[in-house]
Amino acid sequence: MKIKSLFYLLVLVLQGCNVEPQSEINEKFRQEKESRQLKRVTEGQLSEFTFAYARKLADTINLIRDQQLLQQVLAKFKINKINREDINLIKDIKTKEIFEAYEYNVEKNLSMGDNLQKISGDTFLFTRPTIQNTSFSGIIAIKLARKEMIKQYSEKEPVIKLK
Repeated sequence: MKIKSLFYLLVLVLQGCNVEPQSEINEKFRQEKESRQLKRVTEGQLSEFTFAYARKLADTINLIRDQQLLQQVLAKFKINKINREDINLIKDIKTKEIFEAYEYNVEKNLSMGDNLQKISGDTFLFTRPTIQNTSFSGIIAIKLARKEMIKQYSEKEPVIKLK
């Protein structure tokens, strides 16, 4: 009798230590396993996905009103907000070229839109013009690592995880 009650007590203690339900653990394990699965992605698919991901990220940062959260997101995702006054501070040659191209489009009254460039074998650069009071005020530049985009790749719509 004493052994039986000790056994039940031990089972209760062990169950009490298990904070996460088994289904949550299984789900996390499944997600981790999926993320480590080999994926065959063509350059076209990757560029398309990266463009959609970066657009969604740019849309998301435009919605953030809390300055502290905005600064954390900008740092986490390597996002630069560059104003027209800051053009001389741009160190990256490709970003500066794209910025100047947007300015040229403004001068010639040409349309402007989002842009994705492959700036090296392992990095993409997404840029979006920022407009204030109907005039060009600068750009949002987002650098995305190719390796990270392959990990994030999905044939579904991209999901942005801020934290």
